[in-house]
Amino acid sequence: MGKVSYGVASIKAGGIDAVTGLPTALTSVGDVYKDTATMNETDGTETNHFAEMKTDPVITITEPGEETVEFSLMDTSADNLLAWIGGTVTTVGVDDTWNKPRDIENIEKSLEITTEDGTVITVNRAKIMAKREHEPTRKGVMLIVVKARILTPLIDGVPPVTVADPV
Repeated sequence: MGKVSYGVASIKAGGIDAVTGLPTALTSVGDVYKDTATMNETDGTETNHFAEMKTDPVITITEPGEETVEFSLMDTSADNLLAWIGGTVTTVGVDDTWNKPRDIENIEKSLEITTEDGTVITVNRAKIMAKREHEPTRKGVMLIVVKARILTPLIDGVPPVTVADPV
């Protein structure tokens, strides 16, 4: 039987090196809420172009689907809200206070996902869209819901995603 990759052991995020296009300073994103981590690729599109009186296309143009990584973070501290959503943090007395940005900020990060079997998935560049999600009930917790859209790397020759088998 071949390798079976499953679960999430850790997710790390970091910067993107401007010279190499590879991840830098990867650190743990903290606790990921149970059963929220996904990595998906939508179906690509195919556009056929036909000539009159021909039943087969003369040319077919294909485009890949969008690839995303999604997960929810349990740490909703002011510093973590700043890191994933943007805005500012001010200190009022002894408390840090997160101030939501007026506009969507352009946040790009690299990601490294290690599965429970030891597979390492590296995303070299991703556009981060994050939001707060909170059900203010006795059983609800506030989460930072992160959607990372995989982008073309900054440097030619660097792949968008790599998947390394366990050691």
